[in-house]
Amino acid sequence: MKSPEIEGNNRELWLQKLLEIVARKRLIMYRFISQSLQILVWGNGGGVVLLLGFITGGNSDQRAHWGIIISLLIFLSGVILAAISLILTTTVAIKEAHTVETALYRFLNNKISREEALIYENEETFRWVNTSAICGAFSAIAFIAGMTISVIQIAIFF
Repeated sequence: MKSPEIEGNNRELWLQKLLEIVARKRLIMYRFISQSLQILVWGNGGGVVLLLGFITGGNSDQRAHWGIIISLLIFLSGVILAAISLILTTTVAIKEAHTVETALYRFLNNKISREEALIYENEETFRWVNTSAICGAFSAIAFIAGMTISVIQIAIFF
């Protein structure tokens, strides 16, 4: 039979390793997602700047102006959706950290095993993840649509 002192030290070692693994996973996930969303924000913002340059270019065709305004609205909606997705991604990272703390607390109190502590999940967090993913997807769609419309306008009017 193991001594309680050795078992306690082993438990603390497992707790430390679990914390390191979970923190590393969360940081990598958050960094990749936030960098992808920042690219979408800059891409959509770049589309807005490009179109503003075309507006001041002096093309007198009325159809070109309406096309540019539509493209601007699409790009601006992409910027807003990417920003919302960034905020939601930060919220998810905070909620995940709280979930991990809860799992580790339950592990320390012998309510769950170390395997359960590794895969402990909170249902509410998944709703935030889904909402963030939907906003990010629509931002990417807005970027693609805005660029497609802009290229068509450049080919036709300029």
